Amino acid sequence: MKEMKKSTKRAWTLLILCLCLIVLGGGYLFLRNFFAEDTQPEETETQTVFNVPSASVTALSYTNQEKDVSLSFHKENDEWIYDADAHMPLKQSQFTSMLSQITVLSSLTEVQDPLSLEEYGLDVPAYTYTVQYSENGTDQTRALLLGDANTFGGNEGRYMKFTDSDTIYLIKDTVSEYLDNDKDDWLDTEVLPGLNQSTMQSAELVRGEQTVRVTDSETLDTLYTLYQNLDENNYYSYYTDDAVLQAAGISDASDLIKLTYTQQVAVNAEENATATTTQTIDKTFTIQLRLGGEVKDAAGGTVRAVQIIDASEDTLSFIYCMDQNTYQQMLSCFAAT
Repeated sequence: MKEMKKSTKRAWTLLILCLCLIVLGGGYLFLRNFFAEDTQPEETETQTVFNVPSASVTALSYTNQEKDVSLSFHKENDEWIYDADAHMPLKQSQFTSMLSQITVLSSLTEVQDPLSLEEYGLDVPAYTYTVQYSENGTDQTRALLLGDANTFGGNEGRYMKFTDSDTIYLIKDTVSEYLDNDKDDWLDTEVLPGLNQSTMQSAELVRGEQTVRVTDSETLDTLYTLYQNLDENNYYSYYTDDAVLQAAGISDASDLIKLTYTQQVAVNAEENATATTTQTIDKTFTIQLRLGGEVKDAAGGTVRAVQIIDASEDTLSFIYCMDQNTYQQMLSCFAAT
C-alpha cells in the first residue's frame, strides 16, 4: 500500500510538471509572436502629394548639389530645348521618362513635428527642381527640395518639401535618376556611319584638282583601322554653321578622303528591271571625310577637325575630332602612290 501511494504521488508530480511546461511553452510562443508583430514596420497607405500631367509641363530646371550641376530646359513645339544653348541636340525620349518620375510623387509618410531642416538634409538639399506647367489655362510653378535618403516600411525614400510649404514628406525615391544627369548625359550624339572592311574597294584623297587613288588591300585595311579611331563622343562642335566651319578650318577647298566599299542590299522588280523577285545585289557606297584645321578638343589637346559625309551623301551635324597621329597616318597612306 505504501509503495502504491508513492507511485501515485510521483505520477501527480510529473503531471503537474508537464502541465507547467505546456503553459510556459504556450506563453513563450504567444509572447514571441506578440513582440515580433509589434516590431514590424507599420503599414501605411501612400498618399499622392504632387501630380502634374507630363504633357502640361512647359519648362523645368534642376540642381544637383554633389555634382555642382544646374541645368534648365524649356519646350517649344513639343521639343525640349536647353536654355543655355538652343543648338544642342537633346535626347527627347529621356525627358518623357524623367517627367514620368518627377511629376507624380507618392508620400510614404508625413513627418510629424519635424525638427530643423538640417535633420532631413533639406537645409542644403541634395537636389532641387522646379516645374512650370499649365493648369486650366494658367501658368503654375512648383519648386521642390530633396534631402537625405531614408527607408520606411522596407521602401527606399527621400525627404522632400515644397519651397512654399513647411510640411516635410518622406517620398518614394523614384525622382533622383535623371537629376544625376549632367549636360553631356542629355546630348543626343550621332552614330558614326559604319564601314565594311572586307568589301572596301578603294580610297581617294582629293586635294584641289589632284586626286590620289589606292586599291591595295594592305593600305585599305590601314585606312579602315584609322577610321575606327574616330569616336562619336569626341566632337569639336555638335552643330554646324558658317562660323563653326570657319573656326574648324573646313571649306570646299579642304582635303577630302573618300572611302568606298560595297554592300549587299535587297532589291525588287521595281528597283531592278532584270529582277523578277526580291534578291540581293552588291551596291557601292562611299563615306567622305573632309579634313579641317587644328582645333582644341574637350581636354585642351590639339587635334584636327573633321566633317563626315555618310553613304547617303548626308552631312553629319557634328564636327568631330581626329587625333594628330591618325591624321598624319591617313595622309601617309596616299603619299607612296
